[in-house]
Amino acid sequence: RTFIAMELLEGQTLEERLEESPIEPLEALKVYQPILEALAVAHEQDVVHRDLKPANVFLEKDGGVKLLDFGLAKMLSIDETSSEDGTLTRKGRIVGTPAYMAPEQITGVFIDVRADVYALGVMLYELLADRRPFLYERRSELLRAHLLEPVKPITEAREGLWVHDELAALIERSLHKDAGKRFKNAREMLDALRALPPEPVRFDAKIARQKARQRTGPSSAVISAGERKAITESAGLSSVQVMPDAPPAVPPPSGGAIAPEHSTLRVPRPPKEEEPAIPTAALFVIAFLLLGTAAGLWAMLVAS
Repeated sequence: RTFIAMELLEGQTLEERLEESPIEPLEALKVYQPILEALAVAHEQDVVHRDLKPANVFLEKDGGVKLLDFGLAKMLSIDETSSEDGTLTRKGRIVGTPAYMAPEQITGVFIDVRADVYALGVMLYELLADRRPFLYERRSELLRAHLLEPVKPITEAREGLWVHDELAALIERSLHKDAGKRFKNAREMLDALRALPPEPVRFDAKIARQKARQRTGPSSAVISAGERKAITESAGLSSVQVMPDAPPAVPPPSGGAIAPEHSTLRVPRPPKEEEPAIPTAALFVIAFLLLGTAAGLWAMLVAS
């Protein structure tokens, strides 16, 4: 009898885990490193995965991380310009998942392991920012963005997220449009990740909530505590509702000035002025005069 034996995995994919809730950034790096380690071995064997994405990463119940689905993988040809079996391209055909595809995959030129490096950069960006670099729903717009649009810096991608400069540079390099300016393979990227200082990323949910309130408050203006008194006095406002001061922003581990205190100032709109009402008796008088005038004009016309 012929049969195929496969490993039984218990757990969930990284995609399923991300759909539940964001992963704490330092924990995300712990999940990410085994992905790099597995891919580094593949790259050393001249194998390109070509379809790296959270759906192809499996998180085991015991904490293990597995890289799955090498179904689109190809071995690099000795002649990188060859069109024989073993190369990574086929004319007129795009292979991969659009949200994670490198520019050279989209254009259909020859690709190598640096296309995987680009996908690794997209995944790391998504893990830390809780969003992908490009958020277009239409495939054509998404592919165009990978080709032409600059990626928003990871340091600006999520409120409350602090990223060390070296980690930000690692992500930026992996997402470069020019394959020649990326890491040459997963091993080089892994070495750069391991060389990062301790705790190179941090997320403060309290700051994120505070920023969200400041950004979405329809009738709120964010002012410093020192400006509050000057504004109210100069405007002569007597019914200003001042919310309690928010806590100061937490500085990054490397130090830095503490953000000034902020508060929310809500100024009630003045009541709408009502137009003076005309007494009912006056209305009757006006109507009587108008009727009398009209009757007189009619009599004059008949007499003539």
